[in-house]
Amino acid sequence: MICGLVSYLLMNFIMTAARLAMRLCGISREQSNLGLQWHIIAMYPPSFFTGRLITRFGAARVVATGVVCTAAAAAIGLLGIDTMHF
Repeated sequence: MICGLVSYLLMNFIMTAARLAMRLCGISREQSNLGLQWHIIAMYPPSFFTGRLITRFGAARVVATGVVCTAAAAAIGLLGIDTMHF
């Protein structure tokens, strides 16, 4: 529950600031829209099979994998200011 709470708060914080940060970094509105669209596309498909993964591997392993993916995404985000990094 704590992991879900922290992840949700982090996602809200980052996604609220992402659009403004993209504009401040000189990214066009079209490109910033594209970045947010791909975020939405990538966010929902895993929900179709996450339950099966939890049943197979256990909640702790799936949560740990999510934390690793979040850390990797943060590292990629810190590498630059292109649309892909956002």
